[in-house]
Amino acid sequence: MGLYGLSILTKRQFLIDMTQPCNFTHLFVPNEINWLPNQYDLSGLKTTRLDCMLSNEKKHFCQYHLRNLHKNNEALATDVLIVNTNHDWLKFFSRKKSIQKKILSLGIFNSTNEFMMQPLFYSWYAKLFKLAAPLQRKYDLIKENAQINNLTQLFCAQIRIGGARPGVNDDKQFNYPNVTKLFWNFIRSNFTQNMSNISDWKIFVTSDSEWVEREALAEFGKEKLIRISGVNSHIDYEKNLGNNCSRVEKPILDFHFMQNCDKALISRSGFGRFALWNRINPTKDLYAVVNGTIVDII
Repeated sequence: MGLYGLSILTKRQFLIDMTQPCNFTHLFVPNEINWLPNQYDLSGLKTTRLDCMLSNEKKHFCQYHLRNLHKNNEALATDVLIVNTNHDWLKFFSRKKSIQKKILSLGIFNSTNEFMMQPLFYSWYAKLFKLAAPLQRKYDLIKENAQINNLTQLFCAQIRIGGARPGVNDDKQFNYPNVTKLFWNFIRSNFTQNMSNISDWKIFVTSDSEWVEREALAEFGKEKLIRISGVNSHIDYEKNLGNNCSRVEKPILDFHFMQNCDKALISRSGFGRFALWNRINPTKDLYAVVNGTIVDII
């Protein structure tokens, strides 16, 4: 999303060419905006690459170039600008005074506060992406089996534990196992306590650890709990899967499904925050566990 914002600021055609850990077009296809790279012949064009993955050295290098969007600096004066990043650059753009002028000059936004991930994610996600047909069929079946409708109150919990686990050898610890009790108690006290036994409500739980979903099943029961089957994968840590995206389908489906949440409690992670911002009212009834304390997301 940050790079789509960059394309708007620099008035460039936005393209996605992503093959790691698997071919992106096996998961998503264009919706209103055609971002497929094969529509253009890029051979012979001047190309510049910026590696902007989240490390201080790389981030500062990219900030040096991107803060000069109002200038024709060497990195941006190129036919094809290829950026590799997992950083939310919209926040950076909207806070730099030189870039703020460029944002307002577009005539699209009334203030630079509107050029932020939170208010833009829902509309941009819908413009850019729709699930690829095989994944859409799986998603439709999940919604059908979940038996939710416009009257159903859907409560959601996204619980990232982190640490070493099957398939992921190197991930920092985000939460300790007993954090689940904090989630269950808050959900019961603030989400479900006013719902009678016959009220139409369900709870959806997603996590990076299988045991969390099993614990949720014991806590709320199979009649109330919605789970999406598959591998609890971390996409950034998956190796080259070629054209087989099966190992990363579950986190994509989990992310997509959370746009249905009426109320949610999430870990302090981008996955849960962006997934819940993918709603018409992005921060409505959205809470996060931060250092063992539950706070409103604003």
